[in-house]
This record gives sequence, structure tokens and C-alpha cells, in this order.
Amino acid sequence: NLKSVKLKQIDGLNDDNMDLILKATRGNLEGIDLSINVNLTDQVLSSIRKYCSNNLKSLILSDIRNFTNAGLEAFFTFIPGLSPPPSLKTLDLARCGFDTVNENVINLAIEASSLRRGKSDDNPESTNNQGLSVTGGLVFLDVNGSSITDTNLEKLATHCKKSLQELRVNFCPLVSDKGLG
Repeated sequence: NLKSVKLKQIDGLNDDNMDLILKATRGNLEGIDLSINVNLTDQVLSSIRKYCSNNLKSLILSDIRNFTNAGLEAFFTFIPGLSPPPSLKTLDLARCGFDTVNENVINLAIEASSLRRGKSDDNPESTNNQGLSVTGGLVFLDVNGSSITDTNLEKLATHCKKSLQELRVNFCPLVSDKGLG
């Protein structure tokens, strides 16, 4: 019945250990914080998606430098035959790397967070013509030190306008005053 795990900065934590932990939770996790774990790679993203996609709402992965943009893109992309990407409310990818957390990764994360799920499927007024929720989406996003752009901010304003409460874009040189506006 475990709902949340915080395993920050644990020297012995690796992808294989996390796979076992995530498998043991039987998909009940709603929150995962794996910040500052130097041994984690894209493989842990596969495990998170495989075991936790349905209920996961909060994912904190700040300061993990071994992720690649391809791994993050695959994590947030709908792929037939695999569990859907998680519909997150909280996402923290701060300091994971300028080129790693790029425009495409952020766009995919925004779309995945905004996908219509569950009970809202029965209410056509809760979705737009692309099957995206008009009321859901990210509530908290931290992409400190990433290559997020003004285009990403426009997408956030479109898809998460009713949900977004906190946005952290410190040290993001591709964000301009226009994008913030």
C-alpha cells in the first residue's frame, strides 16, 4: 500500500535495485523522488513507466546527469503496446542537463500530463478535439538549467492554463521576456 518513496542521494541505488523496488510496489506509487542518484540511467525510466504509469502523479528526478534526451523522450511518448506515459501533476527535471531536458522532452511531458484519462472520458466537455484535458495538466514544473524555450511556455499556457501553479525556469537561457509574457 506504499504511495510514495523518497530515495534521494543513495550511493548504492542503481537501476536494478530500483526495478525491484518499483515492481514490489505493484503500481500503487503516486510519488517518486530519486534526486541526486548518480548511478541511475534511462533504464530506471523504463521501470517507472512499466510499474507505475497508471497512478504516478509526482516525479522528482533532479540532478540525475545520466539521463539522455532519447530516454526522456521515450518515457513521455505514447508507444502502442506499452503502458501509457504517466499523467503527472508534479515534474522536476532540474539540473539534469541542458541538452538532455530539451524542447521535445518538455512538449511530450506537457502532452502526457494533459491526456484525458479515466472518468473524464465520459465527459466530452472535459476534453478538446485532440483528446487532451482542458482542466488537467501539470501543477508544478521545475526545469532549472534546461533548454526549455518560449515555444514550450506557450504550450504550457495552452495545455496547463487551469492547473499550473508553480513554474521554475531558473538558468534557462532560451526563455525570453516574450516567452514569460
